Amino acid sequence: MPRVSVIMPAYNAARTIAQALDSAFAQTFSDFEMIVADDGSTDALEEALSPYRDRLKFLRQNHSGIAAARNAGVAAARADYIAFLDADDLWMPERLAKTVAVLDADPGCVLVFTGAITIDKDGTPTGEYSIDGAATLEPGLFEIVSGRPRLDASSVLMRRATFDHVGGFDAAAFGRTSRGQDSYLYSLASELGRLRIVPEPLIKYRAEPMRNRMWKSEAGRQILMRKWRARYGRRIRPALRIQTAAWARAWNQIGLDAIERINLKVARAAFRAAWRLEPWNLRLLARFASAYLPAPTVERMERRRAARRRIRGAVKART
Repeated sequence: MPRVSVIMPAYNAARTIAQALDSAFAQTFSDFEMIVADDGSTDALEEALSPYRDRLKFLRQNHSGIAAARNAGVAAARADYIAFLDADDLWMPERLAKTVAVLDADPGCVLVFTGAITIDKDGTPTGEYSIDGAATLEPGLFEIVSGRPRLDASSVLMRRATFDHVGGFDAAAFGRTSRGQDSYLYSLASELGRLRIVPEPLIKYRAEPMRNRMWKSEAGRQILMRKWRARYGRRIRPALRIQTAAWARAWNQIGLDAIERINLKVARAAFRAAWRLEPWNLRLLARFASAYLPAPTVERMERRRAARRRIRGAVKART
């Protein structure tokens, strides 16, 4: 009986899944089984898996979303500990060893996270978010809802008993949406025991450009907000304000980037999304309105702004 079951959901991941599997099989902790749950892929996923088929259990389902694929993988798992690895992410060699040690040493801990290095589609590092000393290493509901610190599914190790107790990922509510279902599971797990963080970056998370992530995440975020409000009510309002402000800033930045490219359609959609989150923010309202000006007018305004930025930069450099 393996000590850990590694669950890898995969949807059209033929390009990256071999790298993900190689990083798993290179672990210093080797007492695990690998389960790949194919969520109805239409690419060459099975061909990409052929060199590994004697080292993993392969499941296939109709395209139902990542929550359903993860649930299917756990249903086939035999171990008491469950780890998740997305088919486009990578693990550092000690990822399992260091998280297993936490659960082994602390019976009251139900789930462990780690920090991460973000990489782009080609695997080039784009940033690091190890968890610094100022952040809590035992996140609770407030940290999960506020999104501080950032917590990624590929860094998770949890007890199978905890997963079963919370009912797994809520595939019925989240459907095929790619975001939100993991955060909701973490919040439910926090009701059962301690969550802990191994602060060093032990995974490489393949992050799409921010604008792509935001568009894909919005439907899941709205479902998540409704479920959190229904379950926790007023007690999470301060945390929700922090998360909402962060989302508004992100949408605003997408809008500003689109304005610079004179892509007014994208700018209007982004500023609209930001303003809906912060309807009292007059600056957002002004930017939203400016995206409806004629393109030549916006282009002239952007040239002037760019000139002012260059002047400010030159002054700052001299001082």
